[in-house]
Amino acid sequence: MLCVFVTPEFNANQEKIDLVAFHAREGRNYLWAMMAFCFVALAFNFTFSGFYGSWVRDSIITITGGGLTMAAIFFQARWVQIGAAACFAALATYFLIAASTLGTA
Repeated sequence: MLCVFVTPEFNANQEKIDLVAFHAREGRNYLWAMMAFCFVALAFNFTFSGFYGSWVRDSIITITGGGLTMAAIFFQARWVQIGAAACFAALATYFLIAASTLGTA
């Protein structure tokens, strides 16, 4: 679903798409959409584990990803944008590896 927000529209007669201009114009919109996904994930974690259960353990990746996304929203410096994206990608990779090994031991 997030792909709808991060994919620029273009005509068949356009030769190039300026992704830098697209990010400058639409970046906050898809970053806020990412924050909405983070809030949904936190709500699901809270609903299924309770606050005093394993909520914090289950939500640490989401909380960190939300913090990185908020940094990308409020700080427009290029190094912050790239750093937040790289850290988010590393978190997603860690999550995929950790989730793929659940129940295998």
